[in-house]
Amino acid sequence: MSQLVISLGSNLGQRHLFLGKAIELLSVQWGQPLMLSRIYETPPWGMEAAQAFLNQIAVWEVHAPSEDLLSRCLAVEQDLGRKRYLDGVYHSRTMDLDILFHGNAIAKAKDLQIPHPRLHERRFILEPLNEILPTFVHPEFNRSVQDLLNNCQDQSEIKLWDCPTAT
Repeated sequence: MSQLVISLGSNLGQRHLFLGKAIELLSVQWGQPLMLSRIYETPPWGMEAAQAFLNQIAVWEVHAPSEDLLSRCLAVEQDLGRKRYLDGVYHSRTMDLDILFHGNAIAKAKDLQIPHPRLHERRFILEPLNEILPTFVHPEFNRSVQDLLNNCQDQSEIKLWDCPTAT
């Protein structure tokens, strides 16, 4: 068994409901998450978009090859209406699931790179990741999540999401 760390993001539709549904669908196969960060609202990264993202980090204990984990993540994205484009440009999406870590595994395949190759450049990943796993050491950089966050060049404004209440 090893820890699977996934970043969840949504900037289309009812963003918080997509986060909850993705966790629910992934939990059907892997059980309830061991850890779940709070939800953060973040500006789009590397793209122009009208809507900000909601981002969250979830951790599961799993026993499966990384390729099977990726297949499951892609299936959940598709179930939640994710449209994939082949133009090499970032687009708004109902759900984006990225495998950040799978224990201390290192994978370098065409469709799967673990650890996620740009997580150290993205404050929207590092802030919620630091909330729940500050001392986790990146297996390639040999630096803690907290250290990666402290040295991140991305100065995007990341804030805790204030869930609107129904009136």
